[in-house]
Amino acid sequence: MMQRTTLHKVAAYGTIATTLVTIFTCVVISLATDSWYGGLTVPYISDTGREKPETYLFAIGMSTAALLAGVVATTEASYLRAHLGALKLPADSGKLPVRFGWLGASPVVLSRMATVAWINHLLAVPFGIIVGTVSTRVSIGLHVLGAAGFFLFTMIATVLNTIVVGQALSGGAVWLSLSFKLKRVLVSMACVTVILYQGVGRVVACDAP
Repeated sequence: MMQRTTLHKVAAYGTIATTLVTIFTCVVISLATDSWYGGLTVPYISDTGREKPETYLFAIGMSTAALLAGVVATTEASYLRAHLGALKLPADSGKLPVRFGWLGASPVVLSRMATVAWINHLLAVPFGIIVGTVSTRVSIGLHVLGAAGFFLFTMIATVLNTIVVGQALSGGAVWLSLSFKLKRVLVSMACVTVILYQGVGRVVACDAP
C-alpha cells in the first residue's frame, strides 16, 4: 500500500480549513455589520467578501485555498500514476478489469486521464483566485466568470479522478477503496454546488446595489 505524502495531506487539510475559516469569518462579519446585499436568506458567499474589511480576508483566504488546491492536485496526480504503474494486469488483455463498462481503459489511458484531471485542476486555480480577489462590487461579470471557470474545471477534474480511482480499484488497488468512496461524495457535492451557486443562486439572489 502506497502512502500519500505529508505535503499532500497538509495541503488537502489546509485547503479545507482555509476555505471554511474564510467563509465562516466573512459570514460572521457580514451578519454583524449588515453588509451583504444578496436576496438569499443566508448571505450569498460572494457577497460576504463584497465590503471592507471582509474583502481583504476573502481575497487572502480564497487565493490561498486555490493555490493549496493546486498543490493537492499535483501530488494527487503523482500518487495515482504511481498506483497505476504498480498494478498487476491480466496477462492476456493488458487492461484493467472494468468498473465503468463503457471505458475499458488500459493503465496508460488512465494515467493520461489522471494527467488531464491534473491540468483541469490547475486551470481552476487562477479562476479561484479571481473569485477571491475580484469582488462583486469591483466587477460582478468578472467575478461570475471566475466562479464559472472554477466550478467547470474542478468538476471535470473531480469526475476524471473518480473514474481513474474506480478503475484502479477494479485492478486490485483495494487500498483506494476509501478514496473512491470519498471521490464519489466529492462529485455529488460538486454537482450540488454547481446547481446551487451557478443555477439557483444566480436566479434567486437579487442584484446587489
